[in-house]
Amino acid sequence: MGFFDWLSSASNSKICEGITDKGSNIEKDSSKNMITSVSSKPKTEIDCLLDINIRHSRSFMDSTTERRRYRGEHPTEMAEPKCVDVRLHLPVMTQTTFEIIQPFRSLGGIFNLGWSFFQAAIDQWVEYSISRSRQCLIFVAYHYTRGDTHRSCRGFGYNTDATKSAAIQLKQQFDSVYDKSGSVVPIVCGIETDLDALVLHGENGQSN
Repeated sequence: MGFFDWLSSASNSKICEGITDKGSNIEKDSSKNMITSVSSKPKTEIDCLLDINIRHSRSFMDSTTERRRYRGEHPTEMAEPKCVDVRLHLPVMTQTTFEIIQPFRSLGGIFNLGWSFFQAAIDQWVEYSISRSRQCLIFVAYHYTRGDTHRSCRGFGYNTDATKSAAIQLKQQFDSVYDKSGSVVPIVCGIETDLDALVLHGENGQSN
């Protein structure tokens, strides 16, 4: 399922309506040179996407203190390798402050630590965490739906068993590369997008 197919569906079209109730024009604060109000009701999916970006940007800026407070109380950094499907939004699903969970996205949800760029990005994140005496928790995500199969992951041909198997293999790569030292802990996490439910898998692959 493509982003615009999802966005224009009846169940999700309310996003465009809900985020544009306030404000009628995009204005700029001359002293801060930044956008301070939401645009008028979008006429296209692109307008809607831009308004979502504005809202999330403001939320990120407004939550700086909350992120510092969280990191002061919890000695763990969290990351999530996941598909580019926009429905996979753990901060929204878990009501977590933006950027507490570091996303790593890939088309089709396909990852391999043998890819030099991906491993370099993970290594940099791990080194950052360890340099601050923080452990690393990695949600190795895959997604599916309890309803129409074609709302599942297109990158794996809508095959839930295949996408879950790929997530398990990626977890095993993390275990192998980082040697189960305890400083990097990968957990396979299934995301059911109809209900925004999280399914965590143990070492034996069974879910909880």
